[in-house]
Amino acid sequence: MRSWGILRQEVGEWSEKNFGGQISQYNGDHLSFRAPLLGVFEELGELEEARKLFDQNEARDACADAAIYMMDFLWRRGIEVDPEFLHPHLGSLMIVASKLARAVLKCDQGIRGYSGEHARGTIVRSSHMLLARLDYLCRNDLRTTLLATTNDTWERIVSKRDWVNNPQGELTPCHRTTE
Repeated sequence: MRSWGILRQEVGEWSEKNFGGQISQYNGDHLSFRAPLLGVFEELGELEEARKLFDQNEARDACADAAIYMMDFLWRRGIEVDPEFLHPHLGSLMIVASKLARAVLKCDQGIRGYSGEHARGTIVRSSHMLLARLDYLCRNDLRTTLLATTNDTWERIVSKRDWVNNPQGELTPCHRTTE
């Protein structure tokens, strides 16, 4: 099983190959690390839907996808994954996620004291708190770990996608798995 550090590197390199600098196809804006951060929030919404439907498979998939987006976010921000982040975090998942979004937003805006090392420290702590909360949910509700389900989803599905040559995202026949 890959460590968080190896996953971060593999996801980051794969994302750079597939999406480059994350340029918006809508208006040409340079999204950089903001694109995977938006992906995290997309997956948190899918996680909430899956939990309301008591769909553990979809919940595992959403947790893994959120973690994969987090690896890309951390890669693009130049933040290493601290394996010690897995201390239980019992706060609300959305509150933890909103702290991360707030830190990134205020840092970009240069307001409320979010600059330099203070901003970076807040982003690092919030990122790790989010991963810890997802891991806690996986362990307690889904009978797995975030690392295990992320490795599985990365290996079976996400790493096989080639968005440059296949923008619809379908896996090639040799990469399809029965689910």
